[in-house]
Amino acid sequence: MCYNVPDDWGMYYRQCSYCGATYHESEGGCSCYEEQREKRCEELIQRIKSTSFKIDLIEFERATYAMEDELGCNINKGDSYVRLYIEDKAGVDELLLNDDSWEEIKDLVPHSED
Repeated sequence: MCYNVPDDWGMYYRQCSYCGATYHESEGGCSCYEEQREKRCEELIQRIKSTSFKIDLIEFERATYAMEDELGCNINKGDSYVRLYIEDKAGVDELLLNDDSWEEIKDLVPHSED
């Protein structure tokens, strides 16, 4: 028997809802969240750089319900977030970004905040 491990150590394993991997709660969660976020961020940056789109409108809003932004980060009810309306060759699209995500990519997006 191990002496420095609690008896219920095996009870705190969880399965990640994103990737299906098993992790222990003491690890703070599955590491795929950070990997997925980085991947989404790179994809969004590549999309911004590869297409010549223009921003039709930037709105700063408060969430009336919980949702996820383009990078997979949570936007909780009452949190502020940014909604970008962009126009590219495919038409008009909208992107939602929480404040932290917006701070990360706003220098890559040609815009003016009035």
